[in-house]
Amino acid sequence: MGAMKPEHLWWALLALILIQTVAGGGDGQARGPGLERARPTAPVHATAADRHLLAWLVYWEARGEPFEGQVAVAAVVLNRVRHPDFPDSIRGVVFQPGQFQPLDTHRYSASAQIPPNIYQAVDLALGGSDPSMGALFFYNPRLTRNPSFWAGRPVVRKIGNHVFTR
Repeated sequence: MGAMKPEHLWWALLALILIQTVAGGGDGQARGPGLERARPTAPVHATAADRHLLAWLVYWEARGEPFEGQVAVAAVVLNRVRHPDFPDSIRGVVFQPGQFQPLDTHRYSASAQIPPNIYQAVDLALGGSDPSMGALFFYNPRLTRNPSFWAGRPVVRKIGNHVFTR
């Protein structure tokens, strides 16, 4: 094989730039639909059981929300894992009493079938994507049982029906 012709080199370079732009800019940060504003965070190691538990929670908390909102819900759990005021494990955060409504209304099952798109959202969050912009809480204003708890909390972002706060 000989050297690449200059005009072919130009097209190869253009293709590489296009691929990096579409795939996330070459910065190592995973992107998906609507994740342009996702804040990169440190990836979190999770066991298969942690991943499934987080996917179960995201399914019940955000199954009707946009994909970006599903990633953000998973990111809130991971932000809490990293925060000193919360348990330091996914399981500890998810099962902390009074934190997540699905645990009041649905029994967790390690064998529950979770749709693949929910796992994709969880995997993006585990990999460091945070569209919640560092939020520690989220709620749906139409469904909240305790509106006074949310009064005065700084709103970080709104995605779909969820409001993300610190």
